[in-house]
Amino acid sequence: MKPVILSIIFIIMSFTNTFTQHVAVKTEHKPIIDGVLEDLWSGATKFESFKQIEPDILAEPTVKTEGYFFYDTENIYMAMKLYQKKNTIRSNRGKKDSDLISEGDFVTFAIDPMNNGNTAYFFTINASNALIDGTIAEDGKLTTEWDGIFYSGVNISEDFWSVEIQIPLNSISFQDKEVQDWGIIFNRYYAQNQERITSRLVDIHNPFRLTNLDKVIDLAGLKKSQNFRFLPYLYSTNESNFLSQSPIYKGKTGGEIIYTPSSSMLILATVNPDYAQIETDKAIINVSDLPTEYPEKRPFFTASSDFYPGAAVNTRNIIDIKAGLKIRQFGELLKYDITGILDYDENKWFLSNIKLSDNITYLAEIIGGFKNHKLRNDYNITSHIHGWFYDKRLSIYDWFGTINNTARNKNEFETVNAIKWKSRFLDAGIWTHYRSKYYNPNVVGWNYLSNLFIYKLWLNYSIINETGFFRIHTFGITVNYNDLTSPRGNVYTTYDLVSDNIFHLSDYLGNWSLRLTFTPKSDQKFRHRKVNNFPTHQIFEDEISRFVLIGEAANSFEMEIQSDYSKNLGVKLNYNNRKVRQSNSDNLETEVYRKVGSSSIIKYSLAFINIAGSPYQNKFEQIIHRLQIEYNINDKLNIRAIIQPNISKLPNENEYENIIQAYNLTVSWEYLPGSFLYFVYNKYKNSEQTALQSQAVLENNQSFILKFNKSFSF
Repeated sequence: MKPVILSIIFIIMSFTNTFTQHVAVKTEHKPIIDGVLEDLWSGATKFESFKQIEPDILAEPTVKTEGYFFYDTENIYMAMKLYQKKNTIRSNRGKKDSDLISEGDFVTFAIDPMNNGNTAYFFTINASNALIDGTIAEDGKLTTEWDGIFYSGVNISEDFWSVEIQIPLNSISFQDKEVQDWGIIFNRYYAQNQERITSRLVDIHNPFRLTNLDKVIDLAGLKKSQNFRFLPYLYSTNESNFLSQSPIYKGKTGGEIIYTPSSSMLILATVNPDYAQIETDKAIINVSDLPTEYPEKRPFFTASSDFYPGAAVNTRNIIDIKAGLKIRQFGELLKYDITGILDYDENKWFLSNIKLSDNITYLAEIIGGFKNHKLRNDYNITSHIHGWFYDKRLSIYDWFGTINNTARNKNEFETVNAIKWKSRFLDAGIWTHYRSKYYNPNVVGWNYLSNLFIYKLWLNYSIINETGFFRIHTFGITVNYNDLTSPRGNVYTTYDLVSDNIFHLSDYLGNWSLRLTFTPKSDQKFRHRKVNNFPTHQIFEDEISRFVLIGEAANSFEMEIQSDYSKNLGVKLNYNNRKVRQSNSDNLETEVYRKVGSSSIIKYSLAFINIAGSPYQNKFEQIIHRLQIEYNINDKLNIRAIIQPNISKLPNENEYENIIQAYNLTVSWEYLPGSFLYFVYNKYKNSEQTALQSQAVLENNQSFILKFNKSFSF
């Protein structure tokens, strides 16, 4: 089950918008967090009105589930008792936040300690006591970048399994009140029947939102016992370059201090933070005009994963950090994040996001990024206004962004406007996106294709049969009206026809998804950047370069299929034959996995593209293999190995061939919550050859990395 499947547990539906209140019980005795529900839990606040979300919405679950909550002055405690036969339990060990953890039986606890619908924390635990944690935004978007310190235990009996979790208040933000109410929800995935079960049902037409959580009320006397957390690290590496025969030994130290002056504010300071590459990035095939973008994984930035949505700020542009300071505040309506950074090139970076929202009718935010160079300043500022109507089925929003283009000494602009209707059965909307001629905020934002106007309409209708072979069948049509912003009048239109299906093969094979997309021939165009032989009136310009528009009228087809990832054997496949600059192409991405017991998984993936060539596109072929083997000794000690060869061919360029081989071995041990020991081996070899030149090795190196960090609270 992939991250999107994990998110589905939060698509929670019902017939009412009123929440249920549960009086919080305070305990004088701490439970032993081992998964065994001792008698102490019988006095806790109890949740037992669970309903199905899937496959049969509003139906009674086929298995019984119970949830429990209580607290003391410095901790909250939650537990679940999950009835099912021992031989039906499926779970996988895995490194914290791994997709593997949610591929089987698991539970999720979610809490909103601010009780304002802005941000919630979630904690997912499977039957092997493997863990995922993260945050949920006001619109239900789930991210796993946030990492907290908490304790969990699992116990498996013949007729049920049980989970306990202890969350220290030092790990989270909560209200500055003597007596307070929190939002809470319990969720369960029962893999045997593919049932998603929840303690809280919301509007059946809308995705999950934080304002509809149940409430635990009258929590009194909460406090943080420790206001400081210190995370120092030691890092040592031995790098060997086999071409120069010059080994390099490096050592580095640094760390972070987290200070919480109040229950709702956090100040994070870092000096020489550790951003060591632990695992090899998954290679991506990219034949667009823009460079490949990889996701952010560095802790100093992922601490703000609930801020900076979309393309407003790209922290991957900030490379080597000397020092940084971050301030975050959560209020009832207002929350903000302000971050300042000094890098080793003496550039100063400032990032900020300020949100004001009741999460029922409106959201307003301002997002900004600023870079102070030695010779100039760059910035981008984006505003966002969002309104909801008809119980959030209808939404209207506007984005407006501006950047300074120092090369042209002027400001450039971007606007996004949309009106959308989304219910359980109908998803429809109108969306416009305007980017001025030279708008590209890639200094502190993401790379963009500028000089573009898009007008998009879509309509998707779903037929739902909760217990049939076809569980969900969605028909969709999308119309894209495209033009340049300067000059206007270069219109072309594209259409997408979509059939999206989720079907139930059997209890043994589970639920599979199949998506088919057909793009019929129309007057679509692409940007060709070799313009020397074209008349002046056909030449346009954007932030990248000059270009001409060339027609590419052709039919195209795409198929995506994915098996049930809770099973021991599965596959994912994506194929499309979209043309690339008038060239025929075949683009295939596939992954096959095999789970060996609860401790191991083997994954093999293949990405392949073959471009036949055209007057506007050279012949091109690229093949990327990736073999990943993971062995999880227990829920804290993990071994992962990756082998990733990549072959690129340009037959037009003297049969040019580029071969990149990457190898990675990582051993990680979380010997205490929040404290890790890593051993990493990386090997990288890059070579090329042509019909006129034998293979030449450009890079050939390896490194051994030892990393140690320890979390201290005081």
